[in-house]
Amino acid sequence: MKKTTKVRFIFAALILIALAASYSMLYLSGGRFLNEFFFLCGVILLSYLAGWPGSILVVVALSSGFLYLEYFQGELIRSNYWIQIGFLLLFVTAGLLSGYLSGLIKDLHLGISQYVRRIEELEAKDHISGTLSKKRAADALELELQRARRYNHQLALLLIAIDGFQELVKNFGVDEGKRILLRASEIIAESIRGVDIASRHGEHQFSVILPETPLNGAMVVAERIRRGVEETKIETGLGIKLKVTASMAITMFPDDAITNRDLIVLAEGVLKKCMEEGGNRFRSSRD
Repeated sequence: MKKTTKVRFIFAALILIALAASYSMLYLSGGRFLNEFFFLCGVILLSYLAGWPGSILVVVALSSGFLYLEYFQGELIRSNYWIQIGFLLLFVTAGLLSGYLSGLIKDLHLGISQYVRRIEELEAKDHISGTLSKKRAADALELELQRARRYNHQLALLLIAIDGFQELVKNFGVDEGKRILLRASEIIAESIRGVDIASRHGEHQFSVILPETPLNGAMVVAERIRRGVEETKIETGLGIKLKVTASMAITMFPDDAITNRDLIVLAEGVLKKCMEEGGNRFRSSRD
């Protein structure tokens, strides 16, 4: 049960207890507190409709005190209108003040919740490519591996690197490097399914988790990405069209490795071989 739901149940229980106690006193007094009881119900209803749970508790507490005084000092209260007016003003002021404070606390809590949610979103995404961060991708890979073990499914991990990225950044600048990464991430997103998970793996690397995918299916995806990157010409701020290529490595669960760390380490080794061979290609751990 969510925390907010529990709080609502607690408030509802307190209100019911207060109303039950008030009704009991009303019943025992032979109807002497009829006006007070309906006044209490009305204030609670208005406070609830206004979204001020804090004011409900304040009004309930004041009502309990008022009913206590009414029970023992009823004649004094009824014979003095100033006392009655004072109690009425006390009720209204306390209800409004507690409602205002309750609203402030509610807004503060909402603001903090939105801030925390925004921080979590920023941590989950890579700010350049818009893909998942490396940490979130590791968590996602572990979950997908658990699912693959449970249902005895295959899983492919695709590791992608932009060939000669450091040289491109050195020659054309960091901004152009970011543009290359962004375009590469777009090509990857266009080449995979909705259930596949793409992430930033390193300075110039991406990873793609392909659930329920055999080796031949992973090879089809790798070729689609390789061709998409190769055919894309990225224009720099100086009007120069850059030709970019990518190298890729494929590792399989459970054939190549059974843990996320082993899959990644194996893929990094295969990827290094691809780049040493000249890049613009892909290979699996079995090649």
